[in-house]
Amino acid sequence: CNVDQIQWTPDNKTIYFKSTIKAETQLFSIDVKSRKIRQITDGPHDYTWFEYRNGVMAAGRQSMAVPTDLYRVNLKDGNAVAVTAENDAMLKSIPPISIEKRWIKTSNGEN
Repeated sequence: CNVDQIQWTPDNKTIYFKSTIKAETQLFSIDVKSRKIRQITDGPHDYTWFEYRNGVMAAGRQSMAVPTDLYRVNLKDGNAVAVTAENDAMLKSIPPISIEKRWIKTSNGEN
């Protein structure tokens, strides 16, 4: 598991970061006092960056089917709402893209 783009909250009680789990880059938090790690987001996409400011999490999100757009992420339930839709017109002009996750066994038996 890798950890990338660490950001402390102003009160120094929480650290936000992104990490890749099962081939998807998601947003996480860690409570500094309890050291409990919580996965905030989930789904078939990757978060490319994030910024936490004034209680709001903004993040870039992309997938194999959709280029990067800006999202506002609810830190309690992980729900992300698109703020931009820069590629909607282009995406509507091409056939729908189907993405299927596949796992391959490694030499040590892991996926």
